[in-house]
Amino acid sequence: MPINRDALYRFRIIDICLRNSKRVWTTEYLLEVLNNKLEFKYGDGTRVSRTTLLSDLEAMKSLFEAPIDDYDVGKKKAYYYTIDNYSFFSIPVSEGELEHVKDAAHMLRQQKGFTTAIGLSEIARKLENRYEPSEPRRRLISFQGAPSVKGLEHLDFLYRCIKQKTPVSIVHQPFGSDNARQRTVHPYMLKEDDHRWYLFGYVPDKESFGAFGLERIKSADTIDVPYIESTLHDNEDYFRHVLGVTVYSAEEVQEIELLFSQKMKPYIETRPLHHSQQTEATASGQLLARYQLKLNPELTSRILSYGPDVTVLKPQRLVDEIKKALKNTQAQYE
Repeated sequence: MPINRDALYRFRIIDICLRNSKRVWTTEYLLEVLNNKLEFKYGDGTRVSRTTLLSDLEAMKSLFEAPIDDYDVGKKKAYYYTIDNYSFFSIPVSEGELEHVKDAAHMLRQQKGFTTAIGLSEIARKLENRYEPSEPRRRLISFQGAPSVKGLEHLDFLYRCIKQKTPVSIVHQPFGSDNARQRTVHPYMLKEDDHRWYLFGYVPDKESFGAFGLERIKSADTIDVPYIESTLHDNEDYFRHVLGVTVYSAEEVQEIELLFSQKMKPYIETRPLHHSQQTEATASGQLLARYQLKLNPELTSRILSYGPDVTVLKPQRLVDEIKKALKNTQAQYE
């Protein structure tokens, strides 16, 4: 647990003493200096026992890995730092720990709540214990937690493969299929959409890009084949003209026109469906929205989610798809 302010101050005094390697810091001498400093700061009578000093030394060694050792001076014990120029209040971060921090920072900039890990948690624990008092803190920012979904156990492994440019072999079972297929994927990016994670990469046997839902990946392992670099300037470009992650290569980008009700108008204006959204208010107070998109199931599903508050004006093919979906839904209640 985080140390309190009193212990933190005592650690500072002990650290200052041990950094002075020209003196012999016996238990008695350390205790004398420590109590003098405590009385000067907090007033007469503010002293600690020999037991407290020994507990502090042990905590610095065992909890925070301070390089403290002792030797005999007659019948007494003397303490010292085994590493020259060491300071307990420096922040030693190994290259491996620094890599964990950079990885987590990179991902957190893109996806709030995404954690890489145990490595970062351990670093945070060390820094918190060393520098922060044990005072309760109120939450200042609250993010909506994603529902629990399968496949998240693959996140860290796949991220490492992407970073290290390592091809992977996955066993993937698409929705609606009873059979799983083994695929070789040259991984380029992890993409989140609607609380689900997808692996995006190049699939040699299809000679095309593909996105695979992590919850449908049964297993994943590295394979020893040459890595194929992405030909995309930005991997997000692959999804630039769709809602969601389903991209049909044969589909052309089309102008989509949707007419939203007056009630939905402020919601669509403040939270566009897509970055290509262009809007104009109608004389009746409705909102006409235009998009440059490829048709896919996610677009149809999103439109249906608005119910009677949206009307598809064009293209006709999308109008027909929405009509068919609504008829099928109505038939279930007849």
